[in-house]
Amino acid sequence: MAASADAHIVLGYLRAYEGEFEAGVVEFEQGLRLNPNHSAGWAHLADLRVFEGRANEAVECAENSFRLNPYPPGDHYSFLGWAQYAAGRYQDAVETLRHPQAGGPGSKRNLAAALARLGRIEEAREAGREFLSEFPNFSARQWGETQPFRNDADRQHFINGYIEAGLPE
Repeated sequence: MAASADAHIVLGYLRAYEGEFEAGVVEFEQGLRLNPNHSAGWAHLADLRVFEGRANEAVECAENSFRLNPYPPGDHYSFLGWAQYAAGRYQDAVETLRHPQAGGPGSKRNLAAALARLGRIEEAREAGREFLSEFPNFSARQWGETQPFRNDADRQHFINGYIEAGLPE
């Protein structure tokens, strides 16, 4: 049963990022029905819920992943911080994304944006410089064009945060 759940979750993620967003979410939800204790599935569903414009549900999904696995891999912190930022919970996002386990490029980028939204511009710019040291060709607008947000206001929320943090437009 777990392998079947894994297959639905992986297929769902691939479909969502390959232009079949709604079909991808359906696959994800099927995988989690088959295995509701799939910690990584809940963390990744948080990512998709942000794109759907369901930020509060995204936070709940990510928090559920932590309940199921109290020692999660670093990307779970990234997904939680991403969801918290989307929900306007900037201080929570900062705390999550500063966790020593938080990993992935999204962590540094979203940390910079959350700090900027809190008015902590110097800290935001420092986090932005750290991010750019690894991804010097980043462009907030180009990034936004590649993301499967269902509504433009959510996309713009992230783009504006990145720009406020000093990341290139």
